[in-house]
Order: sequence, then C-alpha cells, then structure tokens
Amino acid sequence: MRTLYRHSAQIHCTASGLEIFRKPYLGFAYFRVNADRLKALPIAPANGIAVAPSVTSAQDGTYRPLSRPLFIYVNDQQMLANDVIRSFVGYTVGNGLRFVEEAGYIPLPADTYRLVESKLYRHVLGTSFGGDLPVGLTIGEALRRSFDQQKRPEFR
Repeated sequence: MRTLYRHSAQIHCTASGLEIFRKPYLGFAYFRVNADRLKALPIAPANGIAVAPSVTSAQDGTYRPLSRPLFIYVNDQQMLANDVIRSFVGYTVGNGLRFVEEAGYIPLPADTYRLVESKLYRHVLGTSFGGDLPVGLTIGEALRRSFDQQKRPEFR
C-alpha cells in the first residue's frame, strides 16, 4: 500500500476534518452525496481546457486521469473447476451495471458490460488494458481490441 494513501471506512469524518488548503482525492460517489459541503476541482489536460468531474465527463473520458474502472480478478482454472466461483463471477458480471448504480458510482455504457460478459462466456483470458495501449482509448474500445487480438493468427 502506498504511504501517501490512508484508507478510512469513515471517510465522511476524514473529509470534514481536512485542513482548508488540502486537496484530497475522494471518489465521485462520495462527492455526489456531499456536494453541498465539498468542492470538486476541474482538471486541465494538455489542451488547457479545464474539465469538471461529472458522470458524462468520466464516461466519455474527458475527465482524466482521476477516473478509473473497477475490476474483479478471477483465477481462470479455479473458476472452471468450481461451480460456486463460476456462479459468483457470472452473477457479479451479469449484474455489474445494477451494482454500480446502487453504489452511486459512475456506470460504464451498457454495451461495455455486455462486452465483459462476452469475454467471460467466450473464455477470452487476460487483461484488455496491457501491452501497447493507445492513450485516450475508452474502456469499451480496449475490450473490443482484446477480442480483435484473439482473432490474430498467433492466437488461433
């Protein structure tokens, strides 16, 4: 764990006790619930146009670098050998959009969740975010790219 990061289950106490000049990073779901007490700062990318955090700016990738996806990691061999793990992963992936919305997080587009399900059921292994990943790629584009890589002759 990084020494600059301190996790707190009671983040509301942490945020309310911050000194006036500190600029902490808090999740957007927490910010939305406490928007009356907190101020979100826009981020100015290389082009110099500041972008405020919002559901839209996180989904379309214009609010960077402080938006990120949440992942689950699964041991493929254990999942194939264990019905309980397979059921859990299928349930989690199949209900991801609902879980994210219930938690107050920013959902990915629905077609991106379908791509994740397709990777699971087609047994496409490995990350979609490794290797020579172009800057600015959306999560959906990275997932589609991993399918295209599976079609290359060396993976057949």
